[in-house]
Amino acid sequence: MNVVIDQDVLADAHKASGKRTYSETVNHALRESARVEKLRSALQQFDEHRNDYFMPGYREEFWLGRGNPEMAQAVCEEEAARRK
Repeated sequence: MNVVIDQDVLADAHKASGKRTYSETVNHALRESARVEKLRSALQQFDEHRNDYFMPGYREEFWLGRGNPEMAQAVCEEEAARRK
């Protein structure tokens, strides 16, 4: 298999990863990219359905308990807009 890779990017990734070979560096980068995309997808699904995961009022209490009434208010307004 032949792949054209930017040599500067490969050198930076190789140095940052601490891998012994360029092949290890590329394989590590590919695995990491797949892991990040899976995580991004899971977080997006969670965000789309987050109201299904918590008891009513929990998110507001969470922010109030951390001293952030502005965020609690924003959550309340978001819930009200969603119900309309």
